[in-house]
Amino acid sequence: MKDIGVVLYSFQNKDLISIVEENIKNASGLNNLFFYIIDQNNIDRKKSLKFNYPNAKVYYKYVKWDSIKSPILHKQEGYRLFKKEYFLLIGDGVSLNKNWDEDLVQKIELLSLNEDCIISGNHRLVPYLENPFIVSYKKEPISEDTLTKYIDKDFIFTKSKSFLYNKLPGYLKYHGEREHLAIYFNFTKIFALPTTFFKNKTIELDKVEYLPFSIYHGYNEFVSKWSSSIKQVFGLEISSLPFSTNDVLYDPSGSLTDKVGGERYLNFKGVINWTAW
Repeated sequence: MKDIGVVLYSFQNKDLISIVEENIKNASGLNNLFFYIIDQNNIDRKKSLKFNYPNAKVYYKYVKWDSIKSPILHKQEGYRLFKKEYFLLIGDGVSLNKNWDEDLVQKIELLSLNEDCIISGNHRLVPYLENPFIVSYKKEPISEDTLTKYIDKDFIFTKSKSFLYNKLPGYLKYHGEREHLAIYFNFTKIFALPTTFFKNKTIELDKVEYLPFSIYHGYNEFVSKWSSSIKQVFGLEISSLPFSTNDVLYDPSGSLTDKVGGERYLNFKGVINWTAW
C-alpha cells in the first residue's frame, strides 16, 4: 500500500462534502489516503463528514468565510501536515475516475523512471494575454499523456520529494499562482493527463462575486521579481497592475472586535442600542 496525501481548498462550495466522499468512494482501496480539507464557508460542516472511510483519513479545517488568509498558505499547511509518499493537490470541483489513486501511482512511477516529473491538469494549456497584466489560458482537450510547460493548479500530482511546500507561493492569494509554479518547475518534466481522466467544475476565484481578500494580493511583487522568467517560460510580457493590490497586513479575524461581534450592540435586555445622528 502507498500513502497519498490529498489537499483541497474550498471557498463557499455547497457540494464540497459530496465531492470529497465521491472521490474517496472512487479510490481503488489499495492505498492509504489522507485528505486535508480546507472549507472556507459560513457554516462549519465537520459533522457532515463520516470520518470512517476504509483506507482514508480525513482532516477537516473550518475557516470563517471572511478570513483574508491566503488560500495558498492553507495549502502549504496541508502539505506540511500530510507529507506522504505521494502528494495530490486538487480543486474543490474535481471529480476523479474509478481507481484514480492506483492509476496515478502507476503513471507517476512510469513517467519518472529516469527523472522527477509532475502530473498536472487534463488539457493542453495555451497561455495568452487578454490584457497587459494577467496571463489567461485556453484549454484544448487531449487524448493521451502530454508533455507541457504549464501548471493547472486544480490538479497537481507527484512524489512528495519532488514538491517542497515552499514552492507554493504563500505571498500570493490567487493571481500568479499558476505562473509561479510553472517557473519553479521549468526544469522538471510536466505531463497533462487525458481529458477523460477527471472532471473539473471548480469555480475560479476571479469568477466569485464577493471575496473577503484581494485576488491580486502580492501580484505586483511577483511581476517585479519574475517578469523576465515569465517572458522566458510563457513568451509573454506582462506589466504590473496600475493600482494597489494588497490586503491589510494584519488579520482582522484576530481582533477583539471580531470576537465580540454584534454582542456589544446589545444591552442586557437584548435590545439593539443605537444613536440618532
